[in-house]
Amino acid sequence: TPSTSSVPLRVTVPDAAADNLAAMIYTSGTSAEPKGVRLTFRNLTENVRASVESARITPDQVLLSVLPQFHSFGFTVMTVLPLMIGATVHFLPRFSPAAVVHAIEEKRASIFIAVASMYAAINKLKSAGPAALASLRLAISGGEPLPASVATTFEERFGVRWSELEIARVAPRLRAQALVIHDRQDTQVPWKQGAALARHWPDARLMSTRGLGHGRILEDDAVARAAVDFIVGRSAVAQPALPCLPNPAPLY
Repeated sequence: TPSTSSVPLRVTVPDAAADNLAAMIYTSGTSAEPKGVRLTFRNLTENVRASVESARITPDQVLLSVLPQFHSFGFTVMTVLPLMIGATVHFLPRFSPAAVVHAIEEKRASIFIAVASMYAAINKLKSAGPAALASLRLAISGGEPLPASVATTFEERFGVRWSELEIARVAPRLRAQALVIHDRQDTQVPWKQGAALARHWPDARLMSTRGLGHGRILEDDAVARAAVDFIVGRSAVAQPALPCLPNPAPLY
């Protein structure tokens, strides 16, 4: 453990423009080889702003994280978000249902963000009751589909209700060009969610497909051509898919 004298009292922060590259996040490779996705500083901050507005997260909230920070979910919501708004976040080194329940009760955590399988594991704890999670204001699940049975059991057992992303409140603030590609037979994410996103997003266009489902849509040649044409500016959405947001306004 380094001594406190070795820790610098001042840190020089390099200059960075909003459209400079901030991170390279690699996809999971579920349908092909992993692909590097370039994220700018503006990408990261606007993702956080949309999350804060939709979930009504404030600086006085206490977050508990068990998500790996090298994944986009944990990096954005449990690292960049609390840094931007000045909220308190506690990290557990590894997931354990009992440790999560104990930490929520001990730290009086008000927001817990995890993947669906973690909530399923917490549901199986026999010793945990509603009082243990009494401080929770918001439980958020992402990264994989949340089975209705897991959500219902968690609500009934702990009295914590789920909140969905309020597309109608968030999307109108977005000023980037967008192409939403969604299959009508997608059984993991309902097509109506993609349609709602495109409807409320001012500069978005919806491309609907049929029979490709949730996974094979990325292997379709027509989808790939449409995505490439959009990115380089050859599609009906006239401009390339580059952020064109104004300078961010203060969150509070």
